Amino acid sequence: MPYEIMQPRFPVGMTYATPVAVNGFIYGSDGREDMGSEGYKCVDLENERVVWQQSDLPICHTIAIENSQLLLMGIDGSLRLIAADS
Repeated sequence: MPYEIMQPRFPVGMTYATPVAVNGFIYGSDGREDMGSEGYKCVDLENERVVWQQSDLPICHTIAIENSQLLLMGIDGSLRLIAADS
């Protein structure tokens, strides 16, 4: 299956957990926990802009996206279910 390597031009530092792309949006943790700047973002791939962000979340792995919901597993062991359109 062919794939495209994306070179985003927007400032997003998803280095600890792999982001996921769904329906033209990228969801993933942004920042670094050791710098106190972690959070979670949704980025629109078409216009390369942040649609929403939550700064009160630790670095999270996105486990599932279903029915417009994100299941996140935080590095602190927490499990969260948030709306994809938060």
